[in-house]
Formats: sequence, C-alpha cells, structure tokens
Amino acid sequence: MRISLGSLLLATLGAAFASSPFSSTVEREFLATPTERPAPYVRAVSLDPDRRLPPSEFARYAGIGLPEFHAQYGASGLVRCGTAVGSGQLTLANNVITTAAHVFIAAGGTPRNPSCVFEPAGNPGKSIAIDMHSIIAGSATPMDDRATLDWAVARLSMPLDGVKPYALGTTPEISSRVLMYGGGNGEAGNMGVERCSIRSETATSPEGIQEVSFDCSAAHGGSGSALLNENREVVGIFVGYRTLDAKAARPFSATHYNFAITIDGAFRRALILAARESRRETGHGDGDITGQIRREQIDPTGTDAAASRR
Repeated sequence: MRISLGSLLLATLGAAFASSPFSSTVEREFLATPTERPAPYVRAVSLDPDRRLPPSEFARYAGIGLPEFHAQYGASGLVRCGTAVGSGQLTLANNVITTAAHVFIAAGGTPRNPSCVFEPAGNPGKSIAIDMHSIIAGSATPMDDRATLDWAVARLSMPLDGVKPYALGTTPEISSRVLMYGGGNGEAGNMGVERCSIRSETATSPEGIQEVSFDCSAAHGGSGSALLNENREVVGIFVGYRTLDAKAARPFSATHYNFAITIDGAFRRALILAARESRRETGHGDGDITGQIRREQIDPTGTDAAASRR
C-alpha cells in the first residue's frame, strides 16, 4: 500500500524486517496527519548522480588507509533479521545501537522475526545478537505513523570491544554537510559511503524531533543509517523518501528526496537512558562520550519519560 501525498508517493526505505517484543513510547499525545505518515516498505530510491562509494574507495579518495577508515567509522554496521537487511550504529555505548523503528516492526505493528543481529562493518564475519526485549521504539506502528516517530534504540547482547561508538551531535542546520554510511550500495548487504548536505526541514513534531531532507542516495538496506557531521557525531537517522517515481534516479528536488529524523525529544532521551544503563552495568565508556552522557539533562519520569516497556 502507498499513501498519496498530493501527486507524491510517500514511502519508507529499508528492510522487510523481522523483530520480537519491543517497547513503545508513551508520548502519543496527538494523531498524525496523512501527509506525515510513512507508508509500507517499497524497494529503493536514488539520486542522480549517485555518489556512494564502497569503504575502500572512499578511504582512498580521503587519503587514508582502510584500517583508519574502520577506526573512524567502525561503529556503523548492518542489522540482519533472517534474510532481511537494514542498517544501524553503535551510539554513545559499545552495546547500544540506533536505527529506524520499521527495521524491527512491520506494518500494522506486527513484530517480525524473533531474532536479529548487528554486524559491525569494520569486523567482517562478526555478528552480535540484539536483545530483542530491550528495543525502545518511537511508535508501536511506525509504518503507519508519522515519520518523526520512526526511531528505535536497542541493546546488544554483549559489548563490542575495540570499537568506538559515535557521539551525539546537535540538531543539524540547513546546508550543513553530512556523511551517510550504511547498507544498500548495489545490494542490501553492501555498505556504501557518501558525503552530501541537509537541504530543508520537511516536518516538525511537538516533541522536538525534526524531519529533514538531504541529498545522499539510498536504497534497500539503508534504513536506520546515521547521518554524521564533520566531527563524526550522529545528527540524524535515515528513515525514508518522497518521490514521483521510485524506480528512476533523478536529481534532488522538492518531488524527489530522501529524509531523516533528528535525534531530539523522546529519541534522544531514550538513547541517553540506555547509554547510562549500559555504563552502570558494564563500566565501559569512552571518556568524552561518558562526559556527554552525564551532561545531558533529562527527566526520566512522567510525561518526559522517553519510553515505556511492554
């Protein structure tokens, strides 16, 4: 099913993913309008030109070796649920990932597969189980709800040693440069890297999360990829696109673009709480990131609570 948005078609990218028990946010004070709702998964969208590169080529053009690239961007990886593929990244802790909620939850709010794993791109062959009961999502029905609720935070079953998680950046400004590193480069399971720009704010929400358009290309397997700023801090999560023709590669325009959501509001609070819990339990943490976790001011109770577990 697709939802008509004037002459546009609105859809989410990513995986026909599987999931298990998940948590849903309590911040559902208002109903979404039809123009805010992502429709169920469809195949892919690309911009013209498509500048995505495999990590080895990107590293060569950047004048660094592949090991250095993996040291800088090793927190990114793939999320696999059975044969389906999406993207995610370690954020604030080496056992906490951020991704899109529709990576785990099907249309209608149906949990998908009972197990999923995270595969860090810098550690080929390594696969770590996701704790499916730890998942906190912005919506119990992300495929049918507004895009600003299409976020998820989850814990891994064990820390990923030797990989530095990404820190959090501030809400990106229009025209700021970002880098997207995720799946969908030719095939869903192939990682690709591209630098591009935030182009416009396309929606806002009462809880503070913004939806922004950007001009990187994307495809099936890329849902949940982080947008990283020049300091390699996460400033957004790729969740979908709007286009007149999903099969055609076209230049960026008001009728053909990919969009992301910022890590603000309940999304940010859920992430901070998960990272604090991880820090207490494992004692692991990068000094700078631990400082950021401590500085974040949140109210973990009442209407400001990030989420409630089922």
